Amino acid sequence: VWLDKDNLFTGIAATSDQDYRVQRPTQRHFSEMSNEFWWCVVNVAKGLKRGEITYAKDMMETVVRPVFMEMIAWNIGLQTNFEVAVGKVGKFMNRYLSTEDYDTLLQTYSDSDIGHNWKALFTMMQFFLAQQQKLADGLQYEINLEEANQANQLVTNLYEA
Repeated sequence: VWLDKDNLFTGIAATSDQDYRVQRPTQRHFSEMSNEFWWCVVNVAKGLKRGEITYAKDMMETVVRPVFMEMIAWNIGLQTNFEVAVGKVGKFMNRYLSTEDYDTLLQTYSDSDIGHNWKALFTMMQFFLAQQQKLADGLQYEINLEEANQANQLVTNLYEA
């Protein structure tokens, strides 16, 4: 309701961001999202190695990035007792991340240059792992570091080959 001059709409609850707040993940959701990230970054690396920039960019932005942003959002939720909203695609994350972390987040975006995309991918992987470990520690969840290490090694091997 924009303006209720005749007081026809009484008893309407005040607006709230409650429905948009970061939700605490379960162990299962945390594990599934972590798995999704580590499996799919390998696809980004394969695309970059083959020079398939449109494929690599699409995988990075439509498959990997949403998982990456969710992990960051969960950490913001953890530090704020899951009482804040980070906005659509994380537009308010800068309010809750340190300047250094926000700068790192921004470094995960790249242009169409393959070399720049490799750098953004490695930055994303390193930052995701740090966020993953921080959340696992904070929520006392199990973390599959072997999966992360193997994905890191595979991506590194593809880059160096």
